[in-house]
Amino acid sequence: MSFIERLRPMMPLILNGLMFQAVWLLCILGGDQWAPLAIVVLAVWLWWQRLPGELSQITLLSGAGIVMDSIWMVAGLMVFQDSLWPQTPLIPLWLMVLWFGFSATLRHSMRFLLGRPLLAAVLGATAAPLSYATGAHLADVDITLLTLVAVGAGWATLLAVAAHWFQTEADQQPIPVSGSVSDTGSILSDPRPHSLNDY
Repeated sequence: MSFIERLRPMMPLILNGLMFQAVWLLCILGGDQWAPLAIVVLAVWLWWQRLPGELSQITLLSGAGIVMDSIWMVAGLMVFQDSLWPQTPLIPLWLMVLWFGFSATLRHSMRFLLGRPLLAAVLGATAAPLSYATGAHLADVDITLLTLVAVGAGWATLLAVAAHWFQTEADQQPIPVSGSVSDTGSILSDPRPHSLNDY
């Protein structure tokens, strides 16, 4: 079996990770100006990779993340230099898009976290502050050490809950078995065990 053939079952996961990186770069480097393009990329990506029940999961987790970051902003822990709605208690559009982008990885390239809330909490507490610090530097966002502590605590909690919830919901959903491109990607990226008949 060639290297390409061995890699093929992993392609949906690899593409999922690459699409998130594309959305991240568009949002971090372009801010609200490039957010519409990021939304288009995200919409196509979500439509291609969608799994049963996933869109509602993505929406709810993203909503929770947007509320959390908006609280940090209102509390003065994050100061954005550029926003489409500077007078509202909401984070900029680009950061909202990022939340949807990240949420769309949990049943795909980040699926190793599903059913492992402790691992998810540790990753959230460590990786999220690093990501925020990097993004703040590139996107001209003012943050402090207290911001990073709050972000770590918030992400640890949110990601631990999501790791349990996404797995529970995934276990309750039927596995698609049709031959469409979307369904094929869904089968290969679904974290649940499959029989050979599903391929």
